[in-house]
Amino acid sequence: MLTKQAALDKHKFRVAQKNDLTFCVWQDTKVVMVLSNYHDPTEKGSVRRRRQGGTQTAVVVPACLSDYQKYMKGVDLLDQMIGYYQFQHRSKKWWRRLFFFFLAAGCYNAYVAARCAGGNTFKYKSGYKDWLEDLAQELVTPVTARSAPQCSSGPVGATSEHDCKKIFEKRKVCRECALSRSGTDVRASATVYGCRQCNEALHVECFGKHVRRHH
Repeated sequence: MLTKQAALDKHKFRVAQKNDLTFCVWQDTKVVMVLSNYHDPTEKGSVRRRRQGGTQTAVVVPACLSDYQKYMKGVDLLDQMIGYYQFQHRSKKWWRRLFFFFLAAGCYNAYVAARCAGGNTFKYKSGYKDWLEDLAQELVTPVTARSAPQCSSGPVGATSEHDCKKIFEKRKVCRECALSRSGTDVRASATVYGCRQCNEALHVECFGKHVRRHH
């Protein structure tokens, strides 16, 4: 490890080799370390870095670093998105942490696959967050729909029943969440589901409250 006294100047690097392994440490904004069994330690490449004033310049680095920047963007973006939307489940058991990491990685990989398959027809143009919220909503829908109380009497609009369906193209604030959080600093979340007869946005788990409120 580099000590404080041996710290490198910005954009300077050191390379070491042992057998087939090449180790590189490079001082960017933070210290970057790369271990490779593929690259020649004497081979050089370049990366683009921004200077003060907004101009960019080419910086000479070992080839393992330039290849990392060129080919590893997908991995970096995966780590970034998982970091943004982590499952809030703390545990001291290592296997649970591993499970939730793979679950989060699977969710993002599914989003990338859906985006590639959908092309111009892919509706989640706003990004991964909306897709992830709808995925969670879809996963709990069969359970909460069965447990929601059914209405058999009392007219509501044109019919005597309420149906919780996916009726909106764009997400709207849940009516029940808005009522329960009125006067607080907690922001009501949005959904594409709602009561078809009442034309009101509702989370599936809030549907039972909506039915009881009208009867």
